[in-house]
Amino acid sequence: MQLPRLELSFVDGSSSVAVVRFTIKTLATVSEIEGAATGMVAALSALTDAVFFQQEIIYTAVPEVGEIGALGSDKFRTGVFIFDCVEPDTVALVEVPAIKDDLLVTSGPGTGVLIDVAHADVLAFVDVLITNGATNPFAVAIDILSAAYRQSRV
Repeated sequence: MQLPRLELSFVDGSSSVAVVRFTIKTLATVSEIEGAATGMVAALSALTDAVFFQQEIIYTAVPEVGEIGALGSDKFRTGVFIFDCVEPDTVALVEVPAIKDDLLVTSGPGTGVLIDVAHADVLAFVDVLITNGATNPFAVAIDILSAAYRQSRV
């Protein structure tokens, strides 16, 4: 069971935002937590020059008993493609869910884990990414596929 969390946000004179976080001891209702938050804001305001501006009540859903998934489940077959980018020492990563088994290397080292980078569908995928200007999160264009493998999302 995941307990609810209360987050109270304050802004100081330099416009910097700070968050004070509390875990609530029991599964209280939203209105009960809001009532407690009012008292907490008043108590905190007596200690700080920062100004309260926002509160959030967060209920995180976590299953009591997690299920890993059946062997062969799609979540065990994420394709990871690592690219070198056009700028030195920069890379990009692209994940593809439920990678097809027929794209995996079938013999030698890496059997069942490495993705066959010479497979026509893989080559077409790489070409589409490069041709359409795919980049890493820092807007550096991808250039060459350097590695590809299957990974579990579990």
